[in-house]
Amino acid sequence: GIFAVCALAYGGYRSVTWMFASGVIEAVQTAKPTTLDTARALLEEGKSNEAREALRPLVADAKDALVAVPAIIMLAELDAKAGERAKAIEGFKRITTEFPQSAERPRAMALYAKLLEEDGKTQEAIAVYNEIRANAPAEFRAPALTGIARQAERDGKTSEARGLYAEALTGATSDSPE
Repeated sequence: GIFAVCALAYGGYRSVTWMFASGVIEAVQTAKPTTLDTARALLEEGKSNEAREALRPLVADAKDALVAVPAIIMLAELDAKAGERAKAIEGFKRITTEFPQSAERPRAMALYAKLLEEDGKTQEAIAVYNEIRANAPAEFRAPALTGIARQAERDGKTSEARGLYAEALTGATSDSPE
């Protein structure tokens, strides 16, 4: 009776989806969803490739910033470490465009700009650094200023670079990424 219904409901809750159609109850097996916690656990075990693969479906489908943003950042950082820079750049860019209200946006922008700079896309990187400099919290301005300063150095503008480095040092907080 009621015990069987409860047991079926519990089993259905864990591994199947129950479909009700035309007066018939049908159990449909569903895949266990990949979670950020699963990816973190894999990463702690040193299984970065497995963590990346676990994150991909979560990142592809996530629309909720609370789930999507940490997953995208983790996947982009893992992609960068694995040498898949184009995927990493796309991930950080996605946060800046699809989740503009996220508290993690300035961090993602700084990482995005740094990868652009390292890939020789300096004009794009400088545009992102300038946006960070103008709009981001103080702890993210130092990396932006140092990025702009590196470009000034490459352009032979030593005095401007020194000024930017000095501004970065005086404005940096203890938790600045650079």
